[in-house]
Amino acid sequence: MTKAAKGYSACGPAVRTAVRCAAGASYDCGIQITDSTNDELNENAPSRHPILAWGAALAGVVLFVAFAALVWHARGPMEWERRFIHAAYRYTPPGATRWQALFAPKPFAVITIVLAVIALVERRPKLALAGTIGCFVSVVAAENVLKPFIDARQRSERYYWTGPELHLGSLTFPSGHVTGAMACATFAWLLFHRRTHLVALAFAVPLVVGWSMVALGLHYPIDVLGGLIIGALGVCGSVAATTRVLGSDVALVRATGGRPLGRDPDGNS
Repeated sequence: MTKAAKGYSACGPAVRTAVRCAAGASYDCGIQITDSTNDELNENAPSRHPILAWGAALAGVVLFVAFAALVWHARGPMEWERRFIHAAYRYTPPGATRWQALFAPKPFAVITIVLAVIALVERRPKLALAGTIGCFVSVVAAENVLKPFIDARQRSERYYWTGPELHLGSLTFPSGHVTGAMACATFAWLLFHRRTHLVALAFAVPLVVGWSMVALGLHYPIDVLGGLIIGALGVCGSVAATTRVLGSDVALVRATGGRPLGRDPDGNS
């Protein structure tokens, strides 16, 4: 073994990393960019399996159309909805009115902006842009396009049966509050998807919001399901379109020496 080889083998990991970086390997300032890191940096990570991604999107669209057809022909709560309404009324979640208020227009906007700022801090501006657009477009579409088009009957009458009383004085399908909650949860998933505990917490929020809306007599269960679908489709569609047009944030993170959330400098979770 030559003296140069002995010297290289005897040097520490930091020196070897620097040598690899200078040689043009997949290192940037001591931060390893592995294939798994690339997947995490790619805000549209599910596109690695395009067939599954398109299949999930198609399934969501088909489900939403089916729910819309049911709403269009419904003259009141369906039988399965009545059972769920009874259960929600009986087991109202703690702080139901607060959960409802959390995704009123102003708080929803604040939550979306906070998520965008976190994405910017993590050097993921394209995700910040796409996630913000997806959140706002989803809610605007639900409130100003889908509700007037699908639920034009305005279920303003009050439905009585043994148990709760629904006060439906406006358009209800899909739920704007649940759409906003699900859009924010999807944005958070794309940002934190390596931190499973945060992802589970994020997706629990729209479920509790939907439960609260039904328990308060403001929405039918099918309105909640519609909001869940539109919120997820809106953000994922926005991110997919942005990634296709502008590319992902991988190159920027490499160039600036940053790393995605939930990983240490060695590329470990």
